[in-house]
Amino acid sequence: MPPLTDLDAVGQLYEMQLAAAWELFETEQFAEANAIALRFLQEPDISDLHAAGFHLILAHSPDQYVEHAERAVDLYRGLYDGAMAVDDTNGPSARQLTSKISLIKAAEIVLRKARADAEKYPAPAYDQAAISAEIQALEEREAEEAEAQAAEEARAAEGLEMEEQDMNGAGTGEGGDGGTPPESQTQVPELVLSQAEDDVAGGDGGEDEEEFPDLPTPPPSRGNQ
Repeated sequence: MPPLTDLDAVGQLYEMQLAAAWELFETEQFAEANAIALRFLQEPDISDLHAAGFHLILAHSPDQYVEHAERAVDLYRGLYDGAMAVDDTNGPSARQLTSKISLIKAAEIVLRKARADAEKYPAPAYDQAAISAEIQALEEREAEEAEAQAAEEARAAEGLEMEEQDMNGAGTGEGGDGGTPPESQTQVPELVLSQAEDDVAGGDGGEDEEEFPDLPTPPPSRGNQ
């Protein structure tokens, strides 16, 4: 790796983050190291040198490790190619070329190991048709549950409405005049009414009826008391 004094401010930032990620990796804090690598690979202005280092870290992760190893090898192989093509005098130093060769060899070792692991532990094959059918069945179940819930809510709302109507009918009476009882409750059965009228009239005039003596009529002054 180039010394920090040879890098600009952005390059120094990537260099320090890459060093921190490798330190975490070496102390077996793999999740933290992978998180840093993934974070900085999203940066559009990251250099090929630092991107290759982050890919090399992720080549040891459980996700797409072969692809990360291949990318690291490709980036290391392409280091300094542009500078050498423009002007050999301003190209990389002997030390930089030696470092490039060492990095390529290290990345190729990681790539061979990653490919061997991929053959030994192949990723499970996915049946896309089965997955699609399962997703469709899940969506249908969710739709049925939503429909059933909507129907239940509608029935509950209808029950509440009917209950309110019953309560309002009990409070105002069926006639709707603010409390007047229905006519059936005010009518006296004809038989009872007829019997009452007979009693008041003194019966049907038969000889067996007991006659009560006439009571004296009170004087007018008592009627006004």
